[in-house]
Amino acid sequence: MRNYKNVNYTIPIELFGLLFSSMILFYVALIISKGFLSSAFIIFLFSIGISLIYFFIIKKHIIKSADFKLTSTKLEWSNESVEFENVNSYKIHRMKGAGIKLNLKNGQTKRLSSNSTFCNSETFVELIHELDNILMKYNNGKIMRRDSLAETKFGTYLIIFFSFFDWSIINSFTLD
Repeated sequence: MRNYKNVNYTIPIELFGLLFSSMILFYVALIISKGFLSSAFIIFLFSIGISLIYFFIIKKHIIKSADFKLTSTKLEWSNESVEFENVNSYKIHRMKGAGIKLNLKNGQTKRLSSNSTFCNSETFVELIHELDNILMKYNNGKIMRRDSLAETKFGTYLIIFFSFFDWSIINSFTLD
């Protein structure tokens, strides 16, 4: 059994909602501010300012902190618990923090993540690493570990494609 204290984590769909709503607020502020501001630069600064204030206020409510308890048979945090016997498969990604998606046998999905851009993710990354080790060994490896996008062949090709795409865009500006 291992306890992890004050672990910062987020629910990924809430982060997506924050990003999407901040973008919508930016565009709405642009449209509204055109009615009472004349300079395009001031309109842009006003819209950015409103969006950033909104973003940082809401971000504080999205980042959660909890004590996690990891045993050889379950993971507990806040008022939630996942028994490993109920886990059908899981997927872990590690980029600027970590995230896990647990697919349960009853059809539910539990998603947790911690991104170093938004919060301190070191403890969460340790937790996910230990959880990965336990789940791989649990019940003689009966729980399926699914590859993240970066671990798949398609993901490798996608990374190569976007690398060349970015390179071509950068070179189009520097060769002129």
